[in-house]
Amino acid sequence: MVIFLISGLCFISLALAQETEKPQQPQPRTISVVGRLAVEKHGQQQQDEELILHAKNSQTYLITGKLVPELKKKLAEIGEHNLTFLTGNQDGRTNVSCERTQKYETDVKGKQELKIDVRCIRYYHFEATQIIFVKKSMAGIPEPKRDLEEERRMLKVNPDPQGLIPAMTGEIYGRITAVNFNAPIKTIEVANRDRNDPLKAVTLIISPDTRIAKNIAENEPMALGANALKIGQDVTAVYSRTEYKTEALFITITKE
Repeated sequence: MVIFLISGLCFISLALAQETEKPQQPQPRTISVVGRLAVEKHGQQQQDEELILHAKNSQTYLITGKLVPELKKKLAEIGEHNLTFLTGNQDGRTNVSCERTQKYETDVKGKQELKIDVRCIRYYHFEATQIIFVKKSMAGIPEPKRDLEEERRMLKVNPDPQGLIPAMTGEIYGRITAVNFNAPIKTIEVANRDRNDPLKAVTLIISPDTRIAKNIAENEPMALGANALKIGQDVTAVYSRTEYKTEALFITITKE
């Protein structure tokens, strides 16, 4: 199947502050987790930024407790390339964040069909009580484990794409100033070459659907993988922007 047109994107997020209802509150248990710290925004306000740990066991943890300010400080000092080892309490509470996308695909016969996909990640509440270490590391972290049951439920509850808020599309010509392919969500940062444009820079999510190419003289553009993107390259990027994320659709490398 060949992707023909990106029709629209919509991010459906269950606020992290809203706890999953359980018939009986389970007893907390002490566990240790190793992974990469990150800050994620869930909602519209600055205070909606949450401290997250993408763990080596593919689980995603919402970090709570008195150590959060210290961990955020360490994250600011070390940056996204960190490896963090924590001990704390897990009480069984969880929240789910879901992303719904729709796109048109066409087969060899030219028939187009709207495809809808939902991607859900479950966040486990984790009260950090001890910091074993937070250190700089380029170690890879696996993709977050998807909540397949919640994805099926979301598609069953609302299979109709009507009413989805379409994504805004944009284009930027600039230079890559940062590349982050070690985090579960891969991104690049592009600084705008147009000094008169109010958009000075943009951080783009690189997804499996992002199409990357390189202009080779007068020949057809050469299709490339994400690893071809490097700091310092000049690129032209077409992106899709919603209220919650900015995702690269097409990236052309114009100069190394």
